[in-house]
Amino acid sequence: MLTPMTERPVQTRADAVMELVDGLVRFNRVLKARGGDWGQSVALSRGDVFALGVLEARGSMRAGHLATATAVAPSVVSRQLAVLDAAGLVSRTPDPADGRAELVSITDRGRDRLHTVRVALAAALADRLDGWGADDLTRAAAVVDALTQRLNPPAATKEAHV
Repeated sequence: MLTPMTERPVQTRADAVMELVDGLVRFNRVLKARGGDWGQSVALSRGDVFALGVLEARGSMRAGHLATATAVAPSVVSRQLAVLDAAGLVSRTPDPADGRAELVSITDRGRDRLHTVRVALAAALADRLDGWGADDLTRAAAVVDALTQRLNPPAATKEAHV
């Protein structure tokens, strides 16, 4: 069961925002610290998983667009794509709209690996949230989705399912 917050005195909006910032920082640190629980056996970084999820959700795109969608520098995406390409998880083809550019796509092998990671993530999360019912999980997912939608730039609102 989802544990309700303890009753707190009414606070200002600024105090509530600061409390949210602190909570998000703690949440991010927990995600990083527990990242190894997320399917270490598949040997993909969280960034790799996110990039593959974006490619699966949005389809083929230029590397620069992937950098924008994942909110990382183009040089980071370039290195990431080199690794994913070498592993056969993405493919690169000339962009029909501009032969000087290329499109990056997730391969069938990449989709399979992404699915494997998502299943491992879901299993690890299900274990951690033992006792939470479907209603609790749905509410938590809705809050996370709402935060993601509000914090993402407008052009990046179609999220990957990672």
